[in-house]
Amino acid sequence: MAAFFFCYNTLMKNSDLSGWREQIDEIDQQIITLLAKRHIISQKIGEIKSSTGQSVYDPQREKEMLKQQRALADKLQLEPEFITEIYQIILQASKKVQTKVKGLAKL
Repeated sequence: MAAFFFCYNTLMKNSDLSGWREQIDEIDQQIITLLAKRHIISQKIGEIKSSTGQSVYDPQREKEMLKQQRALADKLQLEPEFITEIYQIILQASKKVQTKVKGLAKL
């Protein structure tokens, strides 16, 4: 967490718009890379769920994840609702991947 604030404070000294945009572009690339990694892990989880007969949808797990992410968002002064919206999209994509892996027609 300290690294986040250090990076943020360092960036605050830069008043050049192109510099800020460069930072945003780098962060966006990191987000996409992390989403790709998450996608691969979701495929592996789908394979495990398929081999063990588990359901793709785990409401308790989703509830726990959203609670944790909302708490972190609040700690970082982000709107928890914003994080909820993003995670709902991410979780839907994960369920879609896992469903495809399991060869199911529906969740």
